[in-house]
Amino acid sequence: MSLADATDFILTTATETDLDRVIDAVRDRHRTLGKISAAAVTVGSTVTTKNLDRKFLVGLTGAVATIRGKFADVTLDEASTNQLRRARQTTIRVPADSKNFLLTGIPLVCLSISD
Repeated sequence: MSLADATDFILTTATETDLDRVIDAVRDRHRTLGKISAAAVTVGSTVTTKNLDRKFLVGLTGAVATIRGKFADVTLDEASTNQLRRARQTTIRVPADSKNFLLTGIPLVCLSISD
């Protein structure tokens, strides 16, 4: 079965039960891909943040400074530091003169390598 066949089935024939199974399969696949991606992250990797609840943190780029279990600290590059500084949020204070900023506690599954 091709992707086109699967898409056609979903759009034209699938029942609610079928759709529930497809949704569960997609969630499982996303979880698996996240674990694979997380396993590839190492100290020094250039990464981009993704899939974070705090949307103002999504899309930031930098280098992994440390890894602690399932979490990483990321030193943001200058462009992302400026983006975070300008973001409409009140939880993270970025000093006005900082060219880089250490973003702590980012789940490894929320980082994609951009090397």
